[in-house]
Amino acid sequence: MLYHILSTHFQKSESEIDQESYLGGKEDGGLHIWLINTIVKEFSSMNTFEANSFSAKMAGLKRMRTQSDYKNVYINDDSAEKARKTALETLKLLKKNFKI
Repeated sequence: MLYHILSTHFQKSESEIDQESYLGGKEDGGLHIWLINTIVKEFSSMNTFEANSFSAKMAGLKRMRTQSDYKNVYINDDSAEKARKTALETLKLLKKNFKI
């Protein structure tokens, strides 16, 4: 969805996104981080409060993913449901603010 926002809302071509993401990924420490930072920066100019909420939710999702992938942690139903709800809330923020 983040690529979709870059191409539709910010009217960037695929080659522009590829070039910016390649350079930004190197500078920011990875493509995923660059994507989030780019969206947050643009989002902040529209709605700072919801941009901060988006950023916090994405950080929470990243923390949950890191725990499930790299830590010796059991992911129970409650944790999985929390991740699902956070992801849905994040999508809702994007859809509302970027008119998707």
